[in-house]
Amino acid sequence: MKYILAYLTKNENEENPYLWELGSLFKPYDENEIFRLLDLFAGSGENDLKSYYRWRWVLVNDLLNSIMDKGYVDALLEISEFWLDLKSPFDMPFQFQGIENQLTPQEFYTEEYLSKVVLSHKNWLAAEKERVR
Repeated sequence: MKYILAYLTKNENEENPYLWELGSLFKPYDENEIFRLLDLFAGSGENDLKSYYRWRWVLVNDLLNSIMDKGYVDALLEISEFWLDLKSPFDMPFQFQGIENQLTPQEFYTEEYLSKVVLSHKNWLAAEKERVR
């Protein structure tokens, strides 16, 4: 949720009404309502879907910039929270610790793993850039 609010504060001219509705749900917020709005947003027309992918690209890019000054544990937790807030889309460049993998917390919460996660996000951004043009 904080990523949506941060994005909207930087992009006051955003035209997608679903984003503004999402941004209006300050804490404490109703997660069911957020998921309903995300479903509406993702399930809308082709132009709206392209806007969704652009919006998501910007948010992932902002996420990477915001974690650069954090420790590896906090950065990995923030990345996890980010993808949970977006309902873990099927094409996300992230795997949660212990879900469909054998990563232990000791393997997951390391600087080395954070480097791999950041690299996979950068690769995802490069590939996703083609999709949003």
